[in-house]
Amino acid sequence: MFNEFSQADNTTTRKYGGTGLGFDVDIANNGNEAIEAVEKRPYDLIFMDCHMPIMDGYDATKIIRQMELEQSQTALPIIALTANATREDREVCKKAGMNYVVTKPYQAADLAKCLQKFIPEKQI
Repeated sequence: MFNEFSQADNTTTRKYGGTGLGFDVDIANNGNEAIEAVEKRPYDLIFMDCHMPIMDGYDATKIIRQMELEQSQTALPIIALTANATREDREVCKKAGMNYVVTKPYQAADLAKCLQKFIPEKQI
């Protein structure tokens, strides 16, 4: 699942995630939608925008991690998508429970690298 706020990001995400790399993609426009989606179906990986309305990606990730603990589930790879690239920003992502950070603007190769790293059994 890709969880991004802006329309431009969603267009890029669909291009790279869906047809560009051959994966099915669901779009969540905010953290609440991401949580609802995770409750409804399994995902191999989530690309989570850090800054969204209603609920940001940090809080959504914390809730998803809590749900995984309560349900004794394996932790889903959650990849932060952010324009903030400082060491402190990366640490905030890590503390929220995100596994990796991709900075914007990103390219298909950046997403492919994450997919290969976190779900290598899937062919890209």
